[in-house]
Amino acid sequence: MNTIQCQQPTQQAQRWIVLIAVSQSILLLFAHSAIDAGGWLSATPFRLTTWYSLTLTVPTALMLLITGQRVALSALFAVGMLLFLGLQTGLAANNCDPDLGISCPPVLFPFWLSIGLICILALPFLQAWQHHGRPSGRYPLLFEYSWHNALSLLLAAAFLGLFWLLLALWAGLFSLLSIDFFTELFSEEIFFYPVSGLVVGIGIAIARTRTELLANIRENSLFWIFRTLTPLLSAISLLFLAAIALSGIDTLWATGTAGDLLAWLAITLVVFINAVFLNGETGNPYPRPIRWLVNSAICGLPIIAALGLWALNLRVMQYGWSVTRLWALMVMLTLFLYGLGYALAVIRSGGNTGRPWLSTIKPHNTMMALVIISALCLINLGLPNFYQTVANSQLKRLNNSEVTWQELDFKNLRFETGKQGYQAVKNVLANPSVALSEHGQQYLQELLASNSSWETKATPHSREELISAVTFRDDESAPDELLDYLIEQYYGFNRCQDDGTRCALVQVTLRRNGEPSWLFMLHAEHEEDWRLFETRDGKWQHIGQLGNYGTRSLSAYQSIVDKTYDTAAPVWRDLKIGDQQFGVKE
Repeated sequence: MNTIQCQQPTQQAQRWIVLIAVSQSILLLFAHSAIDAGGWLSATPFRLTTWYSLTLTVPTALMLLITGQRVALSALFAVGMLLFLGLQTGLAANNCDPDLGISCPPVLFPFWLSIGLICILALPFLQAWQHHGRPSGRYPLLFEYSWHNALSLLLAAAFLGLFWLLLALWAGLFSLLSIDFFTELFSEEIFFYPVSGLVVGIGIAIARTRTELLANIRENSLFWIFRTLTPLLSAISLLFLAAIALSGIDTLWATGTAGDLLAWLAITLVVFINAVFLNGETGNPYPRPIRWLVNSAICGLPIIAALGLWALNLRVMQYGWSVTRLWALMVMLTLFLYGLGYALAVIRSGGNTGRPWLSTIKPHNTMMALVIISALCLINLGLPNFYQTVANSQLKRLNNSEVTWQELDFKNLRFETGKQGYQAVKNVLANPSVALSEHGQQYLQELLASNSSWETKATPHSREELISAVTFRDDESAPDELLDYLIEQYYGFNRCQDDGTRCALVQVTLRRNGEPSWLFMLHAEHEEDWRLFETRDGKWQHIGQLGNYGTRSLSAYQSIVDKTYDTAAPVWRDLKIGDQQFGVKE
């Protein structure tokens, strides 16, 4: 018998699951209508964020908790989640303010991810508590509930998707007969939300009563894929570590994306290892040679995570802390701790064939889940406040003369670092010890007055400084109107001040009628951008990009600046029929 089969919801509990799902959809419909009407609920970020966060998490958790037994305990868990998540949501929503131009989605997106992860990790502990009537950390039970929850939600989502595909077919068939009633009905929010909630509730209720089926899908289908691919992933990881040892660490740092890829490699290893390990009671899944390969990759996991921490440290030393880097630090530290625990499990069980494979990762996984839940809750409660940490870090770099005010990313500080970043920009503007030029004061004032980073065209560099970073030919003089257009409309022109970036603005004659165009070329380490500009109807416009038929390089860039190039007529002519023109694309 499946470990959690005795906890299947009764018929009465299944009815409650459907009712909760429909109620959840009605609450979401109310929020949608409030946003469209500009009602009370959408008047402040606190109200809307709290409403959505609690509506999406607490009812969903309750639908997975309720069984018909120990109903009072399920209700107590739901109330506890409502209060605790509500407190976290209120504090998180306080970090943004649309009236100050601090958009809530980018500020709150990490928070939404964190409460989703908190619920995913905490729910099996609550279900195990409900299962025994007391707190329980039995790993097989936690494992069963974790995967049963995930597969139940996936099946409910698939059920919902198939349902709406059938409704789309229904509406499409009647549209063939010029009957649009069903198309209009199915697109109405008042229909879409309650019906979707009803279908999701039915899907979850059905999935939760199919514990044996989901266990078979998990172990005989899904995890079979993981077991088959884990040796390949292990070989990839070991070859990568060997390549780093041979080529040197500097080659890795030169990519600029090392931290992201290392994190994904470590996450993939952790997921695959757990998929193979299952509940820890299935014995050794591999023969000795493959087991040595997988064990070696597991021992390399803390090395991969340590390299990720090193890459993150290099970025922090260069650019200081940002909210993204603080979250990345938490992820990499978590992966490093996972890696240490797994490597220790290999050492303890690797040489003893009579001992279960990786047996000690069961308490380690349980401990890490509790550590992650606690850490995320503390961060959401502002202990520490990531936004204040970033603002203090960036101001410290400025005050210690580690960077000039022009090198500090004030746009990120102003628009992506919550109220604390907004206040930090105000403090810099009011601080007489910061040697702001007149242009710098105007730049910060415009940032503070803008409602979004896209609204302001201001840059930390004056017009003269921007133009001085661009290469021109000695015999050419770019029109002032073109330069003004590029500064205001083309973001690439403002990047010419970046270290390692080269820019040139030159005339080229590519038209058959002999009329010249202006070519702007940006050449950076990992990016090239060549754009043509001309006047049309008395205004400068971007008319296209110079096609890349080979490999653009610094030598090609220099050849155009030096006029050591030729032009070639197209092989194919265009076909013209009236006002229409057709070109050949090979």
